[in-house]
Amino acid sequence: FDSLDIFIHSFGINHLAQLNLLQYAYPDATNAIVIDFGDEITNVIVAEGKRTWGRTLLTGGAKLSRMLQDELAIDLMAAEKVKHALSFKAGSQPINQQALTVAALFLTDLLSEIKRTISFYLSSSRTSEINTIFITGGLTHIEGLDAVIAHQLDTQTRHLLWQESFRVDAPAQNLLSHEGHSFSAAAGLAVTECSKSTLRINLLPQSERNRRFVALYKNVLFASAAIVLIVLVLT
Repeated sequence: FDSLDIFIHSFGINHLAQLNLLQYAYPDATNAIVIDFGDEITNVIVAEGKRTWGRTLLTGGAKLSRMLQDELAIDLMAAEKVKHALSFKAGSQPINQQALTVAALFLTDLLSEIKRTISFYLSSSRTSEINTIFITGGLTHIEGLDAVIAHQLDTQTRHLLWQESFRVDAPAQNLLSHEGHSFSAAAGLAVTECSKSTLRINLLPQSERNRRFVALYKNVLFASAAIVLIVLVLT
């Protein structure tokens, strides 16, 4: 970026932003997974102590909208409205049973892939189980989604509710009370910017990091060696 004369104030990626937010809002969470439902992708992000691992699935809320559009023979805007009215909450009256069936099919396929992802991670991990799944992103506005995921993945599932960990002004608070699930990555970047994060990105190759470490402590090492030599001579 320097060669392009572009100033970078900070640098972050979605995976680390979500994990930093998780560790900031839920410091006691261990062996946890964050599932971030995006528009075109879904990120599965694992936090096991200081170890992190993630996989991006190439499907998201937009695919559900297109499935609703095709199945119900409606335009995309109408499909978005139907999607936002979906509810899997026990006892709720479905606005459109056909739409609910389409959504259930979509989630079954997506959660099957997430389950395979988790199984693959556990097969090569030091841990044998995931304690909690935290969900965030656009699809988490669907009522009862957490219960569906908990049932299909057989793991405790919670919404990644981070708003109470932040102090924001009244207008922002009103927005976040309804749309906070869409801003978790931004909140994670804020955690990093305020130096409250435990995970940071280092793009330097290991060889360059070693060179800088040696250069930084070279004088200290020489001074220490000189002191030891003087002590040996005097004794």
